[in-house]
Amino acid sequence: MTKATFSKALIDLYDSREIDYFWRCIREDISDLNEELFQEIVQRLLDQEPIDYITGWTYFLDFKLKVNRHVLIPRPETEELVMQVVQDNHDCSGLSILDIGTGSGCIAISLMKKMKDVHVTAIDIDSKALKVAEENAVLTDSDIDFLKLDFLTESETLAKYDIIISNPPYIAQESERQRLSNSTFTYEPDKALYGPKDDHLQFYKEIARFGRKHLTEGGKIYLELNPFDAKEIAKYYEDYPEIELIKDLQGKERMLRLSS
Repeated sequence: MTKATFSKALIDLYDSREIDYFWRCIREDISDLNEELFQEIVQRLLDQEPIDYITGWTYFLDFKLKVNRHVLIPRPETEELVMQVVQDNHDCSGLSILDIGTGSGCIAISLMKKMKDVHVTAIDIDSKALKVAEENAVLTDSDIDFLKLDFLTESETLAKYDIIISNPPYIAQESERQRLSNSTFTYEPDKALYGPKDDHLQFYKEIARFGRKHLTEGGKIYLELNPFDAKEIAKYYEDYPEIELIKDLQGKERMLRLSS
C-alpha cells in the first residue's frame, strides 16, 4: 500500500495532518508490513481505534512507552503535571514518591528519570496494567516499586511519602460520557476513565484523607483534574496549609497542587 492509497482510504474521517502522523507511526513502529496487515490497520483506523493501540507504542515526554487497551493513552496534560513536579522540586533529592493509578507507568517513570535520587512507588488495581508499567520500567531502566493495590480500600497499608501524585479516574460515566471522543470511550479502559458510579470524585476524597496521614511534613500532592469539577475537588483540601489550582496550556484548571 502506498501513502497515497492509505490517505485516500482515510481522508473522509481524518485530516491530512492526522493521516501523515498515522503513516509515520506505522512505518516506524510496525515491522514486517504486508498488504494484509496494512488493510487491517486501515480498518482499525476507520473504526476509530487509537493509533497508539494499533502500533502498541506511544510517546510521553522523552520516552517511548508500550501501551495496550489495559492502560490509558497518556495525554499532554499529564506531561504538564509531571513537569510541574519536576520544576517545583528540582533542588531536592532523595524524595519518596507515590503514583496512584499508574497505568502505563508514564508518570512514575518520568519522575524517576527526571528527578534526583528519588524512590518511586507506583500502584494500580489492575494486574494487566501493572504488567505494561513493569515492561516500560524495564525499557527505560527505571527502578520502581510496583504494587497491585485497591487504593480505595487498602491505602492504609502504604507508607509516608514526600510527594503524592495521581491522575485518577474522574469522569462521571452517566453525565460526561458524551464529552469523550468515540475512540476514547470505545477503546480506553473504563476503570481508568470513570470514577465510581455512586461518586465519580471518590478518589479525590480518599487522596485528601490519605494525605493527611501519609504525607511527610512539608510534603506535596499533585493531582490532575477534570476542569469541570476543579472547584468542587479543591473544597476537599481546604484544611491543607497551601492549595493552588493551576491552569494548563489551554487555560483550563487542570492541576491541583497542595502542601502539608
